[in-house]
Amino acid sequence: MITAAATIKPLTPKQQLFVDEYMKDRNATQAYIRSGYSAKGANTHVPRLVANGPIAAEIARRRSTRGHLLKFRHMESGYFDSK
Repeated sequence: MITAAATIKPLTPKQQLFVDEYMKDRNATQAYIRSGYSAKGANTHVPRLVANGPIAAEIARRRSTRGHLLKFRHMESGYFDSK
């Protein structure tokens, strides 16, 4: 049996850099340019890149992880304490 995770291709180094840059400010166009892609084609290529299965999956995974980390930090600070 093949799982969905097993069929997702790994990201290329440039795609990984794009995701890293995107997570900094969630600005896909600027992340595209900072990742070394041409600014000239950004408006055309960014929507396709963000919709790319493996890239979209990695962004979703990181958003989920980041949300859990932020919640944990708030819990440590007592933000969620009910009184």
